Amino acid sequence: MTSFTSDASPLLSDSTFTFTPTSFAAFVETLEVSFNIDEIAAAGPSTGDKRTKVLDIQLDVLADHCPDINLGKEALSKLDSTDPKISPLMDRMNLAVSSAYVRGLLLGKPEKEALKESGEVSKEELVTFLDACVAMLDLEETKAILRAEFKKSEFATTNVVEGVVRSDGMSGIRLVHEEIVRMQRNMLECCGIEADFGISQLSLVRTNFADDRDLQEKLDNFISRMAKAGSDVLEYYGEGPGGGVTSVGRVAMQDDGTTRVIHVSHKEVDADDPTTRAFGGNIEMKEREQRKQIEMARQMAVMQQDILAELLSWDDAERKEQLTFCKQVRDEFVQQAMKVPPEQRATFMTTVNPDLQRRLIMLKLWDEMVARNGGVEPEIKKAAGANPPVDEVSEDRGKINR
Repeated sequence: MTSFTSDASPLLSDSTFTFTPTSFAAFVETLEVSFNIDEIAAAGPSTGDKRTKVLDIQLDVLADHCPDINLGKEALSKLDSTDPKISPLMDRMNLAVSSAYVRGLLLGKPEKEALKESGEVSKEELVTFLDACVAMLDLEETKAILRAEFKKSEFATTNVVEGVVRSDGMSGIRLVHEEIVRMQRNMLECCGIEADFGISQLSLVRTNFADDRDLQEKLDNFISRMAKAGSDVLEYYGEGPGGGVTSVGRVAMQDDGTTRVIHVSHKEVDADDPTTRAFGGNIEMKEREQRKQIEMARQMAVMQQDILAELLSWDDAERKEQLTFCKQVRDEFVQQAMKVPPEQRATFMTTVNPDLQRRLIMLKLWDEMVARNGGVEPEIKKAAGANPPVDEVSEDRGKINR
């Protein structure tokens, strides 16, 4: 959600008002401290009720900073976003507005019985959810939660001498992406849509709204930002030679064909230390490796999102058939891997073809969903007759030739 634009009535030619950098800064500073999240959450059950409350607060603040509300809205619409003095203030204003709106959504989550569980999700509802999820990632509390998830695993055991942090369990980046999925499901319900039903509807956006360029771009941005959130956590723990922490992750293929971070080199860096200066080239090399791993993590997150959408788009019978085939593929793959000498197994893992890896990841994602649901397969709610034939979906997503 961004700040409002002018819908003012036609103005008299001698009625003018212009924001200067100083007066606009005063408006933004007041706006940042004026949002009462409790009031926004209590404004009403719908997202529209909360959005209206946020707008009302904006208008109240604007009225205190200009001679006429319509003149004020007109002045805001004429601000030059390329002005170096205005641009950062506009960013602050839009962040304050979107943050207040999203916090209101999170705090004012509707009751379970009020959630939409069937029918169709409209474009407006989809856009509301996608925008809210993207704005949620800008919240400082969201960033703190994701960083804490990462530290649960990657920083669990530290070799002080070598500066190597290892995880025997799930990698930190996997924990981060699982938390992002939980946040998405929660946001769906904050927007009034039951989580499983909402996810099934998201999986149909590519087909049901194939010609809607705006919505497709929204979805692309949503997927990209969700993946980048994981990358940002890695970057946070690898700030490089300017000071702080440098962390280099390494991704490896597991025996089941999926990937995980197997270690993160972790060390405090002092830019003024003679050793740091002497070995600056080595630090730069590590940073390049880190950026490479961050990009790999981003690509993996995007692929997992796509695979999960396909998995949830199938009806129960088709999903069961596909998962049965995935298990057969996995068992055959593991048997082959066990026949390879241990010293050659790492090389063998790099030869896994994309179709096989997709099947292995699909099975792993489903197994994780079942585990989170107490060992019981989750019930997937969706609109009847909405999903396309699986072969049509598969052609665009790497169909497995059985």
